[in-house]
Amino acid sequence: MHPMARVRRWLAAIVLACAGNADVQAAGVPGAVLTGLLPYIEQQYAAAFPGPQVDRRSGAYTYRYYPTTGNYVGYDGVDLYAMGPVVGSTVPVKVMSIIAWCDANPASCAVTADREVLVGGVTRQYLVYASWKALKTPNAPLVVMVHGSNQTGRYAYQNFGWKEVADAEGLVVAYPTGLNYCYFEDKDHDGRVTPGLGGDVRQVETKWANGELGLAGVAPLCTENQQIGLDEATKQSLQSAPADDDGFMRAMVAAASAEWATDPKRIYATGFSNGGAYVHHLAGAMADLFAAVHVHSGVTLDAPVSRASRVIPLLFTDGAVTDVGTVPIDVDVYAAGNTIGRYAAALASVNGTSTATHGFVGSLRVPGTGLDVGVYTFPEPGRVAAPISSFSMVFLAGLTHRYPDYLAGPVWSLFLKNQRLP
Repeated sequence: MHPMARVRRWLAAIVLACAGNADVQAAGVPGAVLTGLLPYIEQQYAAAFPGPQVDRRSGAYTYRYYPTTGNYVGYDGVDLYAMGPVVGSTVPVKVMSIIAWCDANPASCAVTADREVLVGGVTRQYLVYASWKALKTPNAPLVVMVHGSNQTGRYAYQNFGWKEVADAEGLVVAYPTGLNYCYFEDKDHDGRVTPGLGGDVRQVETKWANGELGLAGVAPLCTENQQIGLDEATKQSLQSAPADDDGFMRAMVAAASAEWATDPKRIYATGFSNGGAYVHHLAGAMADLFAAVHVHSGVTLDAPVSRASRVIPLLFTDGAVTDVGTVPIDVDVYAAGNTIGRYAAALASVNGTSTATHGFVGSLRVPGTGLDVGVYTFPEPGRVAAPISSFSMVFLAGLTHRYPDYLAGPVWSLFLKNQRLP
């Protein structure tokens, strides 16, 4: 089909589909939504509206003109209009209400916003993705997505699949960014850090202060002499002590909740790798704030984690393909002294859950997905072990150390979505 014919057919279809919505008003549409409409239309319908062009104003209209096609597209704050050969008219033709457009094209009406909060004299940054459904619906859930080492909130936004889940489910997602550190890590897990030996090499990257960062023998920060060789800009970005990330989380959640009017009883955290270890820490430190947490491929093992003020639902997931071998998903290999056992003991300590008794379901196909998993459950005393208890461990067949974009959907729909603060 010729590109222009495709655009004409699109216009005809949406006019017919939205004829019954002609009286819908868009007075409540945020300005940030309006700002993103015309660029999105340029991207999707470039044959008729080749961009980018600049916004222009004429009376109530904000519009863009495309000299190579002679077309116009714009809005008046309530409705979306087109003019020119694309609609066969020399006067603006109403295509549909903005609300009807957003309902049909929710990704175009979501708001992505960079934000800052000041915590302890340090400016902290985060990104917020407010889906169209969340903007329409009061008291939407808020999910905090915590990135891994050497990543940023924007990287998590672009790669971890939560904005797509937000569009489908009506979520607001906050993506905080960690600060930069120079540190040494006990890579060989021998209980001491010897710079340059045994894999204990210098790391310079973003990191979360989950209790292990800055700890002697685990992840000590570089001395001034150990920063030799770094450029001045990098040195200036480094923190001299672990930051108040807990204060940042509370300040960010408070600001995001106020700005986007989210539900205080439906706030959740999910994290990857070092971000997962930090979310493990948050489960103990902020059970009053988060209704439930999801930890992926990261555990706080070498620092104490607070006992939660209540039993907080905690889901741990990991790839079955690890750096120390593959975890079978069809055989129960749990033992107190192996990797799964050590992870389980550390995670369960948040709720004081005993790991002496566990349930196992192997080669389970996650409903609605192609994921095959092995599931370990650790119930509180008096509860039956069954997926998913307040603490469960799920190993995904074939997955290595990464946060795949297909994980967010099942984590939301099968676990986090069903939890809320008492």
